[in-house]
Amino acid sequence: MLGVSQAELCERAGCSRSSLNDFENGLRVPRAAGARRIAEALVALGAVFIPHDGRFAVAVRPDSHRERTARARSFAGRDGGGAK
Repeated sequence: MLGVSQAELCERAGCSRSSLNDFENGLRVPRAAGARRIAEALVALGAVFIPHDGRFAVAVRPDSHRERTARARSFAGRDGGGAK
């Protein structure tokens, strides 16, 4: 949804792709510092974390959308937003 690759997120967050994949797939739980770095990188890229029922929902600031990945393009096409 942000239009960034795993490689870019990992570079910004200072983690490896294998660690990020493990976090995404529920194989590992990131340490607090690692989770904070990933969250900060996501926020810097345009993510917004919204508290909901003791957890967080994630949204994307409309002004930060970048259509660089196929997934980002598919999300942009769903509501007509972000199309060039």
